[in-house]
Amino acid sequence: MPLRFREAWSIGAHELRFGTNTRIFRLNDYNFGQGAVPVVNYTTLPQFIYGVASTASKTFPLANSQPYNFLNLDVYAQDTWKVTRTLTWTFGVRATHNSNPVNPQSAQRAGAPPRLI
Repeated sequence: MPLRFREAWSIGAHELRFGTNTRIFRLNDYNFGQGAVPVVNYTTLPQFIYGVASTASKTFPLANSQPYNFLNLDVYAQDTWKVTRTLTWTFGVRATHNSNPVNPQSAQRAGAPPRLI
């Protein structure tokens, strides 16, 4: 859910606007197939042909998903100046910050890029 703050003032021939936009995203990398396929080993060709495995193992993930949080922050200021009745000049400044992904459970090791699927 975004959090927004906006303000506008009219002073003479100027209209000043400024504000912020803040968004916090939470992304899960849940994979329905993760750890669901067993590993089957066949030691001889007849075992493979008849589907009789010598060993089979199945692994399960530590967690169903690993959440990642992202923060996006925008700050802006703008001036619309009515120079004459037929000429309007608009100028402004905008700055944006997009954070790196952060795992709130600290399950991501330091220096490793996140696996976003």
